[in-house]
Amino acid sequence: MNEELLDKLRDPDPEVRAFAAYYLKNLAGEEAIEPLIVAAGDPEAPVRQGAVHSLAVLGFRTGQGRVVGHVEYALGDPSTEVRREAAMALGAWLSGMVDDGRTVRSLIKTLKDPDPEVAERAAFALERIYDRRGSYDLARPLLEARDDVDPAIRQKVRAILAKAIRIEDG
Repeated sequence: MNEELLDKLRDPDPEVRAFAAYYLKNLAGEEAIEPLIVAAGDPEAPVRQGAVHSLAVLGFRTGQGRVVGHVEYALGDPSTEVRREAAMALGAWLSGMVDDGRTVRSLIKTLKDPDPEVAERAAFALERIYDRRGSYDLARPLLEARDDVDPAIRQKVRAILAKAIRIEDG
């Protein structure tokens, strides 16, 4: 069944590819990660969204932290739905696997996303990453963003930091 579903990622019908990308998380393991990385670059947004979701779930389930960079890349996708999925995946599934400041910086940039839901999911991901990992290397980009030129970024970052260290922002 897994091979058949993996083959569906190359189907000419984008709906079939999207279904396969989304449902691979339920039926596959580590062997699906590379094909899903390829599917994350599909021309159709629903396929990319399903691939990002399944990559996050499988990465979490199999301990494959290498998926973090591919999910992070999706934060810059032209599709709002794909960006929403990527931000949520980084917070919900992969927050314990983020181990470099690059992902944190990408999420800080995503706080400026024109879609408010994407920005909120990015804030959620930053809170979870900091709460779970709490290392200086991950906190440094947040500390630097406290003084961002964008007041919305400053406000969100300060709220995340205040919550993380359990003080009120004043």
